[in-house]
Amino acid sequence: MLKHYWNGPGSEIPEYINWEPSNSLEGQDRWVLNVLGGKNNGTYLEIGAGHPIYGDNTYLLENSFNWTGLSVEIEQTMVSEFLNTRNNPCICSEAPIVTGK
Repeated sequence: MLKHYWNGPGSEIPEYINWEPSNSLEGQDRWVLNVLGGKNNGTYLEIGAGHPIYGDNTYLLENSFNWTGLSVEIEQTMVSEFLNTRNNPCICSEAPIVTGK
C-alpha cells in the first residue's frame, strides 16, 4: 500500500507532502514524489520537456532527488537550453518517432 499520495496542494490529507521547490505548473513532480514516498534515484521519461527549469516536471526530481532520465522536446532551441542547463539528456524529436536503441 502506498504511504503518500497527492490530492492537491490544498489537501487536508495528512500524507500529502508539499515538496519544495517545485517548478512544475500542475504539480506533476509532487504527485510522483507523494505516490512513490519521496523516492530517490528514480528514472523518468519526459515527453514535451519545454523549458529545462520553469514549468518543467522533472527539474525537482533530477536536482533534489537524484533522478536520471530522458527528456524529449520538439523545439531545438529548448533542447539546446536543456543540454546547457541540466545533467540528464534531452533529444530533439517528435514523441511518436522516438525509438529505443
